[in-house]
Amino acid sequence: MNRHVARDLAVVGPVARASGINLDTRRDHPYGWYCRNESQPKIPFIHYGDVLARARIRIEEAAESARLIQQTLAALPEGELTSQFDFTRSSAGHSAVESPRGELFYWVEASEGRIRRCHVKSPSFQNWPALPFAVVGNIIADFPLINKSFNLSYSGCDR
Repeated sequence: MNRHVARDLAVVGPVARASGINLDTRRDHPYGWYCRNESQPKIPFIHYGDVLARARIRIEEAAESARLIQQTLAALPEGELTSQFDFTRSSAGHSAVESPRGELFYWVEASEGRIRRCHVKSPSFQNWPALPFAVVGNIIADFPLINKSFNLSYSGCDR
């Protein structure tokens, strides 16, 4: 898929990075561990936008994930791994994280110890409209491979 189409459709994750769009939530909107300079992920991106580019991105990201896990484990401090939370208060919040498919967004509203509303925007929802553009110029037999290279989740869009 060409870079201009990917940008116009606002694709995320490996689909974006395989189309030459250098974006990643961990770097662009750092949270938690990613706010430390030494824990910045190395974000691979390629400009070809095809199945091979998406496969190469995933391979490079798997290696980078292993590096980040090792770095994080080596830096874990001693002590408790959980914290207390006051569930009686009313609260709302949102968060975006970089999942294997791309940016995953949550918005949650809670009161009296119960979640009242929760909205999830999956990266599959964001990337699905780009799939028809990726198959242009290919034969029908290539469709399953192109489709799977997007790694779309049907259940991620079924809300």
